[in-house]
Amino acid sequence: MTSGNMEVLVGRTLDRLLREQRLSPRDLERRLDLPGDAVDRLLAGHGSLDMDLLRRVLTLIGVAPESFFARLFADRGAGAGLDGGDPGGLPAAPPGRQQVAGLIDRVRAALAEIRPEPAEPSF
Repeated sequence: MTSGNMEVLVGRTLDRLLREQRLSPRDLERRLDLPGDAVDRLLAGHGSLDMDLLRRVLTLIGVAPESFFARLFADRGAGAGLDGGDPGGLPAAPPGRQQVAGLIDRVRAALAEIRPEPAEPSF
């Protein structure tokens, strides 16, 4: 899975969450005081993944980052809407071992950005 595919998966998963909660991109832009295209770009998977924006959106809709990424990878594993039926869809084949390791590293780094671990006490 390439970096661009990750952004697309994040956008699709977030789009499903927003639909479930009956929120539009305009609602998010207004509530988070964002420029007019920020949420559209995030949902479309355009550009690099803005982890701060993702954190703000997840906080607003009440979804923990861990739950979001668990859902993202569960959806990916089940091929939810990504089985090639969509002309712009991603292949449903599971990623290889190196790809999984790379994804795990990216998720850990993203979670650390969103919620840094407390510093260990010094004695």
